[in-house]
Amino acid sequence: MAAIKDVAKLAGVSVAAVSKYLKTPNNMREDTRQRIAQAIEELNYRPNPFAQSLRTGKTNIIAIAIPELDNPYFNKMFKLLQEFCEERGYMAILLKNATVEQAKNAAGILRSGLVDGVICYNEGQANTFIMELDAGIPVVKIDPVITDDYPATVGIDLKTGIEKLCAHLEAVGVRRLGYIGPVSDASSGQKVDALKHYCAGSGLYLDPDVFLTDCYTYGGGFDCCRRLLDSGVLLPDAIVVESDMIALGVLKCLVGRGVRVPEDIRLTGYDNTDISVMSNPSLTSVDIPMEDICLAALNMLCALMRGEAAEPVIFRTGLKIRASTMPPD
Repeated sequence: MAAIKDVAKLAGVSVAAVSKYLKTPNNMREDTRQRIAQAIEELNYRPNPFAQSLRTGKTNIIAIAIPELDNPYFNKMFKLLQEFCEERGYMAILLKNATVEQAKNAAGILRSGLVDGVICYNEGQANTFIMELDAGIPVVKIDPVITDDYPATVGIDLKTGIEKLCAHLEAVGVRRLGYIGPVSDASSGQKVDALKHYCAGSGLYLDPDVFLTDCYTYGGGFDCCRRLLDSGVLLPDAIVVESDMIALGVLKCLVGRGVRVPEDIRLTGYDNTDISVMSNPSLTSVDIPMEDICLAALNMLCALMRGEAAEPVIFRTGLKIRASTMPPD
């Protein structure tokens, strides 16, 4: 395996020049930069991150603490953060934090000094171990619940999207609503509170007989919808579902039972993930500006790692209107 001194010898420069190229190539003369780049390519040289960390005290590794990758929402978040990290010369590693045990394991890794900083999706008790960890490294949280107790926060205003969704449904003639999804965690609780608040001051009626809360997955959405159809309750004009993934399960059940969307009932999701576009019919969904959120989180973390202060930022949710709520032809 080629070493940095081999690159220097082939390029006809000093080891210090190669080291400078690896850190700040734009601050070098063009001919020198080209010779070093050619030597690196010919020798297939790859810097040793562990040797670099011994010299600089930095690992250039950023930990991304999120619950899971099976959920399209978190999968998209991790891929974007990973891409943005790589563009800046950092390696992103995944730390799962869906359970308390996983968060404890993640905290152990952070105490080891293997990472320079952490971006943490902060929801649930599990993250207490990460957010309260005194490991001497910067932590930025992406938080669906906006609080004032932690400045290094990228907040998500979940309520705005629900308000836009309700206004759209009202505009297309919906009067009676149902809800399918969890209410136990902080983010789903915010969504339901916003839904109830809008209905209380509008012409929309949230039917308690079509309010099913014991589902968290695609399969759970299918089962909740099956129980609803089997109950004989009059279907509402529209069902608001807590996430795109759950909504896809609801849609599968409806179609299988001969209930047409949107002709017989309108259906909505939340998160605007890729599955909302690919479903048939395509799914109206509350849009979370994921790219902006992830980029802001990384910018904030880089600022903290430079010793700068952080101020919280908040991103509002929007709405993507698609076939599942459009008036039938």
